[in-house]
Amino acid sequence: MSQVIATKTLDKVLDPAVEYLPRAGVLRLFGISPSTLTSDLTCLGACRPQGFNHVPNSKGFDRSTLEVMWKFRQLVEMFGYESAVDRIR
Repeated sequence: MSQVIATKTLDKVLDPAVEYLPRAGVLRLFGISPSTLTSDLTCLGACRPQGFNHVPNSKGFDRSTLEVMWKFRQLVEMFGYESAVDRIR
């Protein structure tokens, strides 16, 4: 996992004016594999935290969804995957 995710807010690494990011951009920005993205989306889609607006099979992500995904990745880094799932709800 990137130290960037653990130590910075999304606004520090992605211009706040960016309102949408395609999947490939998310993979690069978050430094994760496609399978990790799929796992994260499955988890977040099941618990639907506030701000998570992702539509399955869409080509990208709005800013609100990116914020939730960034926070989830931070929680995974700090507490591990299982604890992150419990904390994001």
